[in-house]
Amino acid sequence: PRWIAFGILTVVVYCLMNVLCHCMYGPGEDALDLTREFGGHFNSSVTALLVDVENRRSLCHRDEISEDCGTEVGNFAPQVILFCAQVIGGIGGSLYYTLGVSYMDDNTPRSKSPIFVSISFFLRMLGPVIGYTLASACLSIFISPSLTPTVTKSDPRWLGAWWLGWLFIASLLAIFGCMIGLFPKILPKAAARQAIVEENRKAAGKDDEKKEEIHTSLKDMIKTMKRLMKNKALMFNNFASVFFLMGYMPYWIFMPKYIETIFRQSASYASFVTGVITLVCAGIGILGSGVYISKAKPSARFLAAWNVCIGIVSVLGIFSYAFLGCPVNEIQAAMI
Repeated sequence: PRWIAFGILTVVVYCLMNVLCHCMYGPGEDALDLTREFGGHFNSSVTALLVDVENRRSLCHRDEISEDCGTEVGNFAPQVILFCAQVIGGIGGSLYYTLGVSYMDDNTPRSKSPIFVSISFFLRMLGPVIGYTLASACLSIFISPSLTPTVTKSDPRWLGAWWLGWLFIASLLAIFGCMIGLFPKILPKAAARQAIVEENRKAAGKDDEKKEEIHTSLKDMIKTMKRLMKNKALMFNNFASVFFLMGYMPYWIFMPKYIETIFRQSASYASFVTGVITLVCAGIGILGSGVYISKAKPSARFLAAWNVCIGIVSVLGIFSYAFLGCPVNEIQAAMI
């Protein structure tokens, strides 16, 4: 549990590093110009002359080509911060997902393991859904909540408080991470089950057998890795998961942006719709399969064939998006 807590606290650092970009650079000049405090009241009848003057001030040699006008502007500090944050978050998340499932499996009866695993995967899917909902709520707030914006949320220039959700998530993870660190290595009920197994073993006359002490080393880890890599079922399953995620993650990540661009919806509404649809479909699939496996107890071959069939249906469904959509209107045609 302490390693799990360490992983969660590492994710807290990841969240705070994402907020660091906003703390260092603020909302930006473009956002400040859209506020009453810094930009004044927005006047929609501004003359073309003022717009041209502003363009000449902000653009470099707009009407001519010059060798001195470079396209490389800004700095790489935000990119470096976000990249390091992703690395740290990946380390912490891997600790939680690998050790957390093992800890849960070791402390639950084998007969109830499929249900708990399905609930675990459902909660894992519920997390991004709640994240999309939280993002929708945060994006409906102006990027600088203390200022008064002169544009509405439906305006394309609206900038939401993208950084606010990271603070909320970091606070919750810090609390739950400290709580998980207080858990024992073995839960009381699991310890009682192990004691019963030991008593049954002694009653069967096997108490003279001594458990061999397992010595771990780097050499043993290399041998174990080689043995795992020779396991065809495990490796093919891993390759299938990798290729599935490679094709599915772009769809998952860019779906809110797709809804926002094609259907002309706000960023907050697109995030909300994506989260709700994912929650309903994933909840039915994961919880339903967990209950079915725990009750029917199908064979491994049947489950593998079922995964293949579901994967094919999922791929066909995603591929069908290329043939679906609304008629291209004038605004979308201009964007394309």
